[in-house]
Amino acid sequence: MTEPLAGTMPNLNTKLECTKNKKHYGLFDFIKGFWQLPLAKNSQEILSYETDEGAFTPTRVPQGSCDAAIHFQATMEKCFHDMLYESRLIWIDVLLVFAESIDEYLRALEKLFATMNIYGLKFSAMKTQLYRQTITWCGRVISADGISHDPKRIDALTNMPAPSSAAELQQFICASNWMRDSLVDYARTIQPLQQRLDTALSGNRKTKRVAAGILLTLDSKEIESFNKVKALLKNSAQLTHPKDEATLCLFVMHNGWAAIVTQVVEWQQDKTITKQNHELLICKGGTFSGAQCNWSITEKEAFPIVSACDNLNYMLLRPGGFRIYCDHRNLIYLFAPKQELKKHVKGKLLRWSLKLSEYRYTIAHIDGQHNLWADLISRWGGATHTTILRFKRITRMQSRVSKQPLIRPLDKDAFVWPTLNEIAATQKAHVNSMPRSCSLDVSGIYRCNGKVWIPGAAKQLVQRLFVISHCGQQGHRGEAVMMNHLKRIFFLDDITQRARRFLRRESVGTSKYLLIIKDNFSHFTELIPCDAPVTAVAAEAMLWWHSRYGVPETWISDNATHFKSEVLALLSKMMKAKQEFVVAYSPWLNGSVERVNRDVLQVLRVMILDYGIASNDWVYLIPLVQANINHSP
Repeated sequence: MTEPLAGTMPNLNTKLECTKNKKHYGLFDFIKGFWQLPLAKNSQEILSYETDEGAFTPTRVPQGSCDAAIHFQATMEKCFHDMLYESRLIWIDVLLVFAESIDEYLRALEKLFATMNIYGLKFSAMKTQLYRQTITWCGRVISADGISHDPKRIDALTNMPAPSSAAELQQFICASNWMRDSLVDYARTIQPLQQRLDTALSGNRKTKRVAAGILLTLDSKEIESFNKVKALLKNSAQLTHPKDEATLCLFVMHNGWAAIVTQVVEWQQDKTITKQNHELLICKGGTFSGAQCNWSITEKEAFPIVSACDNLNYMLLRPGGFRIYCDHRNLIYLFAPKQELKKHVKGKLLRWSLKLSEYRYTIAHIDGQHNLWADLISRWGGATHTTILRFKRITRMQSRVSKQPLIRPLDKDAFVWPTLNEIAATQKAHVNSMPRSCSLDVSGIYRCNGKVWIPGAAKQLVQRLFVISHCGQQGHRGEAVMMNHLKRIFFLDDITQRARRFLRRESVGTSKYLLIIKDNFSHFTELIPCDAPVTAVAAEAMLWWHSRYGVPETWISDNATHFKSEVLALLSKMMKAKQEFVVAYSPWLNGSVERVNRDVLQVLRVMILDYGIASNDWVYLIPLVQANINHSP
């Protein structure tokens, strides 16, 4: 029986990067694609239908059934998995073949036809384009120069009259939304039309059939928005492929937040940002709604940066880093908020700043944000007159505290990445200990069974390889994952025992315990990391609590020795406080603090997974956890 599938369609923005520097294309459309997939027998009866001529039971996947598109996409990706994203892209029943040279393209076609023969798939001869240097696929015109939208679609939308029904307005919004990645400030421009559509379809059902029966007339503000969107479509820019050597620029604004990413292939130091030769990569945007409308200006200015880094990490996470340009000068101090900020605002900014900790960036301020955006739009739209503005650049250098270990140790300046030349030189220095099974390849590297041989005596090289395989964007990897990475590329004698010794020597910090103090009246909580559960820690924590909030009348704890010691008893007597102890293994007797224990563990696990740091670095998350507990309603 057909059931909902847990899956999503591919992200075209990321997958189209595979067509970078590709000059030869082919397009293949499946003939009645869904009917080429057999339907499971236990689903055939359930999908039967009855007409005036009788009952019919399908034996093929009906188009439009529950998750049929996702099922078809997943099946085609399995069939063509060998060259997927290398020379093929699939979007449901349309397949794109591409290659950098004509010889590679012919080999890709040969593999394509061989796969079709194996699975018995068929393409439509009428819709197939066997060879093109510029191809139209999924409404996008793809070439070696970049990606743009189909001019026929743009002409159809720009010639469309003002909508007279909710269905026509819905069609216009959905069609233009498909092209929003190349439309600057699209979300704010189309917001009046989106609000009108939401009002018209305020009921539970928002189907096209329901929308067709709802008549509407646009007011002057909505007509203006409609014309502006069509103007954006006319001036839609070509999206270029990201280049590794180019300088990436991220421009943000908070008026209905928007972010655009450009690249400058040849950065000229003597020219301002507005005079650089920009190439558009992508546009992102949205509108603030609900509780977001009550955010402060600082939060609204920071949100586009954080959102762009979340959604565009495949583009912004690069060794050379990127530049951020904004018109809010105080945003420079986003990652070091001052005391005058409200506590809940400061906590949010700190959480956002942690998301950006894995990126390399430079923040600069630009005066006259509106004119700058108009200047950039006019450049992409082909206008001849531009407005050049001066800008002031303020760069904040970030330094790490020496006591805090690096979350990304591979970014340390003292760390030297091993090269093939260094490995070859190390092999020659220890050639006497080389196994007999090793052979010299054309690049001058000794390999054993196809893997690079690493001499066991080269301890520094082995140490660096262990660091690289153990540390990365995923944080600290476990032993099994680390070993898989090493054994896949390198051959090293006794590699398993060496890796285990390396992991045992890894620094895990000294703090292993967490003391939790909670006030039952205000529910205010303090978290104190410590090396061991001893009386000195408990006494010092109570003294600090006394210095900040005064002495509580009653201290409730379990029967642990560090709470029942003579020192703590004498301290409570001097402070005129009463100690009460609950029975061991009876958490309900002190449920208030036991609930905090559970919340702390839950929040710590989520934050460690979210930020991708090692579990040994939990101490640095304690201030955020304490702020989260104390400021939650």
